[in-house]
Amino acid sequence: MEAHNYLGLYMSRETATVVCVGGHGKESKVTGCFSVSLEGQDESGPHALAALVAQGCAQRQWSCGDVTVALDCALFMQHSIHSEFKESKRIAATVRFDTEDALATDASDVAIAFEKLSSSDTGSDLNVFTAKKDVLSDIISALQGNCIDPVAIEPDVHCLSGFVTEKLAKGEESPGEGTVFAMLSRQNGYLVIPPAGENSDGELASTVRTFLIGAKQNRSQVLRREVLMTTATAGSGSMRRLAVLDTKGDVDPGEPELGEKLGVEISSIDISDIAGENLDGVDQVEFALACGAALDSYDKYHEVNFRDDFMPYQGGRLRMQNTLKYFSISVTILVFAVGLYFQMQLLQSNKYGRLIHERLATQYLAVIGQKLPTSGEKVNTRLKREIDRLRAQGPAANPNSDTSLSARLSLILDAVNKAARQADLKVESITISSKSMSITGSASNKTNTLKFEQALKATGLGDVSGNYTAKSGRDHFNLSIKPQK
Repeated sequence: MEAHNYLGLYMSRETATVVCVGGHGKESKVTGCFSVSLEGQDESGPHALAALVAQGCAQRQWSCGDVTVALDCALFMQHSIHSEFKESKRIAATVRFDTEDALATDASDVAIAFEKLSSSDTGSDLNVFTAKKDVLSDIISALQGNCIDPVAIEPDVHCLSGFVTEKLAKGEESPGEGTVFAMLSRQNGYLVIPPAGENSDGELASTVRTFLIGAKQNRSQVLRREVLMTTATAGSGSMRRLAVLDTKGDVDPGEPELGEKLGVEISSIDISDIAGENLDGVDQVEFALACGAALDSYDKYHEVNFRDDFMPYQGGRLRMQNTLKYFSISVTILVFAVGLYFQMQLLQSNKYGRLIHERLATQYLAVIGQKLPTSGEKVNTRLKREIDRLRAQGPAANPNSDTSLSARLSLILDAVNKAARQADLKVESITISSKSMSITGSASNKTNTLKFEQALKATGLGDVSGNYTAKSGRDHFNLSIKPQK
């Protein structure tokens, strides 16, 4: 079977029907079906029935990956229960206690599945289904022993409700408004009233009912009685038409008496277009039950599933879903971490860039005397031009350079050394800046001071001027040198 196909398996105590459905929704199509029975077999029980199912699937080369089981109504019980809660999680946590209170019996040995029909301020009305745990255990172990691990085990009437809603009610001119679908198999009867709207949770909820039919009972009378009971439960005036499918053909939709006593129009259900040419030897109602189970396999979450309460599904499909979920979470965390790393790198680079820009702006203003341009190309060109100009003019072009200051100091010291002995020169301080130079000291007399002044002029540093003061027998001076431009 291809990956997009699904198997629906209806199981009773003695028979089983398998339907293979491909596609989704309107594109879904029945690709095959078959039935098996333990009648005439040497062995009996779920294991023998599961072996026949696995054999039939193998002959048709159907994979048993996504399988949903519709459990026969003789193997479970249906109850109407009221819960005080509206939230599905709280209902699921308390539904077992509500069921025990309603049935006045211990529910520890049964698996429970429920469906919420309606909610109000006082709580929720539920359809609760209970099945013996040992029955479910035998069925699951039998199927798993034949390489079939069902994703879900659902009440057959719930599967039939999905079949009616998906395949039959959608063809009605006013789906879900007053039409009751009745299907009678060889031993069981099913009534489904599709929903006229959505419940408080935005979900569709059908009114469903199952009943057993004895071999000697009048099927028309049983149907009439059960229809009246079901419609009374659903509400007066809710039925306008009854659509009937009877496997044995005992109930005639054209029978006037049935329609007159029920007071509604009677019509027949035709599923030949849905089943195609696959109904050879297959009970039509059992086909509908199995087909509904296959349609339910589309959903990842089965609302009414006995396996949620007992022996939860742990097959390959669930492992794949969990793997994909954890992989998606891991990839999301990895992408977030990588994005955060590069974001931090970008923020750090921007921080360094701002610091460099601020430093460059300060230095550019000091060197060029203008604010830093916005264009990087203009800055590079202007700085390169200024560097080339300074290199061409030499050290003298930069009066603040260490080379220029050292040269001036050397010339001053040469002049001091030449006049020191004959002028009895004493120098107290020498000050050199970019704009001026000054020398403070004293000589033995005014004549020697003038000789020292002449020596300074001879250095070519600039114009020399000074102040002179006679004190304590010596001529004190403060000479200033203004550099030449």
